[in-house]
Amino acid sequence: MKLSKEHVKDYKDDLTCVPDPDSAQLSPPWDRYVNILTQIFAKDKEVTVQFVDSQDDDPAYHCEIDCKNYPKLLAIQKLIGYSKYFGNVELIIKYTYNGESVEAQTWAEAFENNPIFHRIETTPDNLPDYAIFSRDVISFYDDNLSTYNKYTNMTTAQAIMEVIDINDVYPCVDGEEE
Repeated sequence: MKLSKEHVKDYKDDLTCVPDPDSAQLSPPWDRYVNILTQIFAKDKEVTVQFVDSQDDDPAYHCEIDCKNYPKLLAIQKLIGYSKYFGNVELIIKYTYNGESVEAQTWAEAFENNPIFHRIETTPDNLPDYAIFSRDVISFYDDNLSTYNKYTNMTTAQAIMEVIDINDVYPCVDGEEE
């Protein structure tokens, strides 16, 4: 079937969905990524995905995934990860369980019944939480050239920072007297 010029003209006039090339705006890839995450979990009543406003001095973008089912949240966290890079732009993914930081809860569970751990101090949205440790000094034999007596001394918080991957919870020493 051959189309006439009039038919093609009528067809062109009917294309209301074609955007004006002068006003077309493309979404950045991190927006697309969060939109994909949002749609993947759109029908799941236990999971919500949303953008979070970042701090003024923070060049990264932030996304929050909240879940009402803790085992499911841990599985999602393991599959998706904590950050994605789009060129030189970072999208940081924060996980919350019923609106509370998963990181803080993970720290509390990991150090439960450990006498060096005191408590978790939570802060308002987009600010880090703090794991409060005792003011104990950890001392151990360290066979290196940096110390004369071959012993290393550090606070519990310094030791924690050297071995644990810090995300949204920062270890610090308790300022209160025991």
